[in-house]
Amino acid sequence: KEQDTSSIQKEPIHRKVEYEIFTYRPKDDKTISESEIIRARQTPITNFIEHKRFFALCPFHNEKSPSFYLKNNFFYCFGCGEKGDVIDFIMKTKNYIFIQAIKYLNG
Repeated sequence: KEQDTSSIQKEPIHRKVEYEIFTYRPKDDKTISESEIIRARQTPITNFIEHKRFFALCPFHNEKSPSFYLKNNFFYCFGCGEKGDVIDFIMKTKNYIFIQAIKYLNG
């Protein structure tokens, strides 16, 4: 049997989208200074991945042709959509948390 849906009042769907930044750290975290974070972000990402004209094979998925783009110390993969800066790259490839990645980059 068909149901009469004309009496159902349609309510607009409101979705609140929240984006979580992967490199988030709590405000009360005093273990790493802002200067250490800035110094870590200045580490060239090209030190950690072999590239040719700023394109490389993506370390996050298997591929035969380069789709991993490097520019201004940021990366973006056109194949899988991974993106971020040098800190994100170290966190994802080494499976580190934010503090470990900063300490690794400042070595």
